[in-house]
Amino acid sequence: MYRQALAAVEAALAALPERVRSAFVAHRLHGQSQALIARQLGVSLNTVERDLTAATDRIEAALHHWRGERPGAAAPRSGRRKGLASLLSLAGLSLGASLLWQHWRAQALHWQEAFAVPRGGRRTETLPDGSEVVLDAGTRIEFAFDAGRRVARLLAGAAFFGVQRDPGRPFLVEAGGVTATVLGTRFGVDREPGGAVLVQVESGRVRVEHAAAAAVELTAGQGLRIGADGRGQPAAGAAASWRDGIRHFDAVPLGEVVQRLARYARFELQAEPRAARLRVSGTVEVAHLGEWLQSLHAVLPVRVARQGDGVVWIAAH
Repeated sequence: MYRQALAAVEAALAALPERVRSAFVAHRLHGQSQALIARQLGVSLNTVERDLTAATDRIEAALHHWRGERPGAAAPRSGRRKGLASLLSLAGLSLGASLLWQHWRAQALHWQEAFAVPRGGRRTETLPDGSEVVLDAGTRIEFAFDAGRRVARLLAGAAFFGVQRDPGRPFLVEAGGVTATVLGTRFGVDREPGGAVLVQVESGRVRVEHAAAAAVELTAGQGLRIGADGRGQPAAGAAASWRDGIRHFDAVPLGEVVQRLARYARFELQAEPRAARLRVSGTVEVAHLGEWLQSLHAVLPVRVARQGDGVVWIAAH
């Protein structure tokens, strides 16, 4: 009997227009506010309210049909949520207690997606739970959400996360051998050349773990750079400064600097081995990368030249 009722609810939801279904799932299952749903869908609050009312009416009608009843007069808006809860309870599908409903809820919370940002680009995405992620140039990332946890796998590049708090579903970012776990916070993760991972917290708390080292908890304003061997070193600076078009370097080999800056260049950028070993400190505005390259010879014993194939080549004197 319960499975038949569950099937009626699923069929009713599947028959809804995509926007109406998305609004209902976001509000009733994810617990998102109508204001947040309106922003995500790009519609007005009145439209979201109408969509939620339409979805509720459709599910109520499906459950009345399942019970062999004729739907009565439409309930006042203030009573529709209560009316739906009562019907679900009579069907053995209490939103809070039914194992079948929880199973359906778990299925509804499954979401997978992958994003790739080209060289010189940037991308901002709002995730189904209301969290937001900003992706730097040259970034590749995969998401896998379910009822128990939300996982982001940073394959390359850098990302800044604004995570919606959900104690029942922690948010994990996996980058190389590093895992950063949060409930609700704003933080950045950057996969650096050479295998290091940089985690910087803007607000809230983040637990950083590596199989070869003890977990470390970071708070607002703190950063940690974890090497491929699991060793961590404190990292100063604002979280994800690349959002402001800035990259900071502190005694970083020029080869690694070139690899990071290549994300933003519209041309190939390479350093020959001797030049790649030179250390660089300072701040680079990525919008003025060409000017930085032209002035590089003033601080390092190198020459910068554009080759016939368009590659910008940095060589030691």
